[in-house]
Amino acid sequence: MTQAYQYPQSNMRAEQFKLDVWHGLAQQKKVLSHDWALDQHGMNLLARLYQQPEYYAARVEAAILADYAQDIAVEVGHHALVVEYGCEHWLRTTALLDQLLKPQAYVGVCASIETRNSYQIELQYRYRKLPVELLDGSLQEPLPRNWHGHGNCVIYIPGSMLGRITHQQALNVMRQVRSFGAKLLVGIDLVKDAEVLEAAYNDRSHLQQALNLNILKRANRELAADFDVNGYYHKASYNRITHSVESYLVSLATQKVSVAGQQFKLSIAEPIFTGAHRKFSLPDMESMADAADWQLQRTWMDDKRWFALQLFH
Repeated sequence: MTQAYQYPQSNMRAEQFKLDVWHGLAQQKKVLSHDWALDQHGMNLLARLYQQPEYYAARVEAAILADYAQDIAVEVGHHALVVEYGCEHWLRTTALLDQLLKPQAYVGVCASIETRNSYQIELQYRYRKLPVELLDGSLQEPLPRNWHGHGNCVIYIPGSMLGRITHQQALNVMRQVRSFGAKLLVGIDLVKDAEVLEAAYNDRSHLQQALNLNILKRANRELAADFDVNGYYHKASYNRITHSVESYLVSLATQKVSVAGQQFKLSIAEPIFTGAHRKFSLPDMESMADAADWQLQRTWMDDKRWFALQLFH
């Protein structure tokens, strides 16, 4: 086993959830972060969403990893410490782990404690000779100092996670990783036809809607809130100016909501913004990389050029 990596902020999650909801609902344009949808139930919904024909991103990224795993492993190099964000879907990464030459360890950063505990057992069983450590954390939290100085370290940010935060936040993440002297492997959802994007975020099985509504269900369960989950509908549309798919929960009626003792009002048809899923062009990533002092090492893409994996050093 590797040493226990710990995020100093992880034990503050419950309080942060409450404060985020309070702050978001107090705004003139209300906001609830989609990140709070990803408890155990939300992760199960996400796993099912990844199997839907409209939702291409996870499937295409996994295919790129499978097709180019040996090539990527050569570029990463020997004795790598692999750090992956979004480790709930570590199965896509097994193609790469299987090809790496004598890796030091695998460290996965999970969105929820529940999934971390179950996946740790599965990973340790599959990779009995590889030190494995899973922890709960998020992309924007400070990197643990004991990751520094591990020689060949590669930090993998998959699934267009950079697209779910603002440009400045993404740039800050890239600069933080750069300061650690690690290599950076990034999954990038590329700009494409609006019809393809809107279909992916308005899937016919309504799993995106269920994920969005899970924010409210989780608040009801954990924050003593009283959201009427049937009183909202999911809306997602592509903004051609910002190159992002914007998701909302829209109130079906005038409503009063209590969250951990605080009262809020919503009007009929009032939207709650739950997140933007930004899409990139290759020049976009080149510009961000330059600003964070990275140099592009290699790019791998699918045949349709819908998705890319890029390795920076």
